[in-house]
Amino acid sequence: MKSHSLPLTVENFLLTFKEYFTVWLNQILYYNHVYEQLTFDQFKSFDLIIYKNRNPQLQGYIEQLIVNVINQLIINQKQSQSKQRQKQKKQQETFNGLYGINCLVYHSTNNTVVRQYTINFHEFIINLNETINELKLHDKDEDNSAIINIESLNWDEIYTQYSTILFHHIQQLKIHEKSLIEERQQDLEVDDLFFKITVDVDQSLYINNYGNWVRLKRDGNRDNDSRDNETQCIFEPIGDVNLELLNFNCYNKVFT
Repeated sequence: MKSHSLPLTVENFLLTFKEYFTVWLNQILYYNHVYEQLTFDQFKSFDLIIYKNRNPQLQGYIEQLIVNVINQLIINQKQSQSKQRQKQKKQQETFNGLYGINCLVYHSTNNTVVRQYTINFHEFIINLNETINELKLHDKDEDNSAIINIESLNWDEIYTQYSTILFHHIQQLKIHEKSLIEERQQDLEVDDLFFKITVDVDQSLYINNYGNWVRLKRDGNRDNDSRDNETQCIFEPIGDVNLELLNFNCYNKVFT
């Protein structure tokens, strides 16, 4: 969707993040062989050659997932009624209830997580619900969202940052794929990988259930509940995106 003719509105800004997330997740599924690689088509996005699964149900799930995250946790951060709300009210402008989005790749036969890919969000500086009502799928209505007027933010900067972090993401995934292929040559049972998405949010946030989300208890062992105490974790930093309105870093965890 890259086009210098597009106005830099909040809606177009969020649609570009939606595109980034779709590319980010599809590359994880492709290079981890979660689905047959023949079911992926080659595209160009953010000036990179990428792969996108052509299964309409999977792509519908991914699109609905990220639209739900954007609408419920980026545009509309709703705190639940609690005793702590008054204390948090003073910090409302900088309160960041969305901590991160995780893609966990695991063995479907025993639920053992082998790799975790994370988008870790930083503080949200501006309350976006005052600039856009809602992001909709396949919405052809007129864009009535606010124009972004930040001196350091333009389409070139946005695409450069997304392209850079996706490049490093893909390079690391190629390393994971090489290890995966070697493992499968030694053990045919490795061919059982699947994925699940978890979204880390603050417990004070109220989330509507139109996306059929299930709230899980946040704890220190959530990343590798099925692993034993001897499991080792390799941390892989990927990079940062700093776009004023939306800031995050990406990293991976590999469990051995």
